[in-house]
Amino acid sequence: MADENCAEPLTTQKRHCHYDDVFKHIRSFGRVQILLYLSMSFLVTLMAMQYGLLVFAMGPPRFYCADVNSTCPEDNVCCANCTTYAYEEGQFTSTVTEWDLLCDRAYLAATIQSCYFAGMFFGAITGGWLSDNFGRKPTMFIGVGVMALVSLGSSFSDAISLLSLLRFVIGFFQMVLNVTYFVYAIEILGPKYRTLGGQLCSLFWLFGYSTTAVFAFFIRDWRMLIVAVSIPGLLFVLLWKIFPASPRWLIAHNRLDEAHSILLKFGSRDSKPIDEQALRELIEDVRRDQLERHKMDDKRYTMMDLVRTPKLRKRSFILFYTWVVCAIVHFGFFLYVTSLTGNLYSNYVIMNVITFPKALGFIYVMNKVLSKSSVISVRVTGESSVTTESVLGKSSVTTEIFAMLGKSFMSAQFLNAFLYGTELFPTVVRLVTSNAIGCGTMTSRLGGMLTPYIAMLGQLPNYGVYVPATIFGVLTLVGAIMSLWLPETLFAKLSQTVEEAEAAKEDFSIICWGHHKRRKREAEDLGDDYIKDTEI
Repeated sequence: MADENCAEPLTTQKRHCHYDDVFKHIRSFGRVQILLYLSMSFLVTLMAMQYGLLVFAMGPPRFYCADVNSTCPEDNVCCANCTTYAYEEGQFTSTVTEWDLLCDRAYLAATIQSCYFAGMFFGAITGGWLSDNFGRKPTMFIGVGVMALVSLGSSFSDAISLLSLLRFVIGFFQMVLNVTYFVYAIEILGPKYRTLGGQLCSLFWLFGYSTTAVFAFFIRDWRMLIVAVSIPGLLFVLLWKIFPASPRWLIAHNRLDEAHSILLKFGSRDSKPIDEQALRELIEDVRRDQLERHKMDDKRYTMMDLVRTPKLRKRSFILFYTWVVCAIVHFGFFLYVTSLTGNLYSNYVIMNVITFPKALGFIYVMNKVLSKSSVISVRVTGESSVTTESVLGKSSVTTEIFAMLGKSFMSAQFLNAFLYGTELFPTVVRLVTSNAIGCGTMTSRLGGMLTPYIAMLGQLPNYGVYVPATIFGVLTLVGAIMSLWLPETLFAKLSQTVEEAEAAKEDFSIICWGHHKRRKREAEDLGDDYIKDTEI
């Protein structure tokens, strides 16, 4: 019977069936799932290229004062006594060059970029709700279709106000897609590969960022670049008929026949054929158990539960600040790259490529060697150091090197902040889209909305390119200090309820290697079931 494949808790004889039990019959990461996961990676590339447009379609190329008697000390900076500016030859065109959005009009360029993040803020609010109520597949395809179509239409914009509005819509549907694709990718994978699948998504973002520079190198006109970036998204919509829905969502909405049919396509976990009858009975048991648990759990948690109790209130404040700073510095370096010396395209690619090994290394460190809280402190402090060094550097080469290192540190830190957040919040508020992680996504976009205006300061008179870097350094240094007030989570049992989180003993130590081994032995002494409870 299917009950034999359901998990049996230690405190009761009643067997509970969970969706993950279906992977006892089917592959966790078979050929079909690999193809679907790679399709999700393609969507990530499309979304990352929209970020790249902030630089190559809406950012300022290198410029200089064209006045004969000008005393401007350096290029790419506005001067009080300069009235005419020109752009260096052989560069790209953008909204800045077309509408002359430099110096006293730079705030208009920043507004275009900020509207994009404002759209993402509202998309983060509604994306999870749309995905939960209308399905992963429809929401995902609507997100990528509208994003690509509106992006294509934005290439014909003839006014700053129209382009700002369209970028807002693009940001909205991109975030709807962003929320949905990740949930879909995780739901089609078995438990063994789920954590790794979520972490590897960050690498495809880096690939998408770098791909934008390749497109921009060959397509120097900003309107044609937008067209080239938009068309692949429209082509993806053609896959609608062959793209399966999420089996987990189908089961949760009582569409068991469809879920059963899709799960069969994933293939057997061994060489034997799938027992279709046993799988069908298991799916029915999973759904029955979902309904029973839904009846027993009458309490509905909201965002207010994150600030009702002292410990969660402190954790929420610190982590939300961390998310805002991550967005400001991460996206700030995107816009700051145009101020660096050397070739813009190579700078942009190198800035992202060097993050690959660092991201892989931190994935290993977070899961095998050091604690989440220690890594947050070390990495944010390291980001503060390299950013400060970029301010103190006496040569342009020094500034360029440390700026690239700063970007790579913060890209890896962005991923860590969300992973660490899943361990700090109890399950009842962690897993609901509108609560902890959903709030983190929204607050990070608030930081994104501020980023263009901070980056804009670099070209204003009496400020210079070091002012944004100084702001980045101070913000991250404050975040590093604040993170010391977050508890250690390595080998700590994850809380299931708010009450458990408030009653749990907190460890604020910075773990060294010896402490790490001691904590691991303590967890092992408590048994395998305890260790399983510490996993996300």
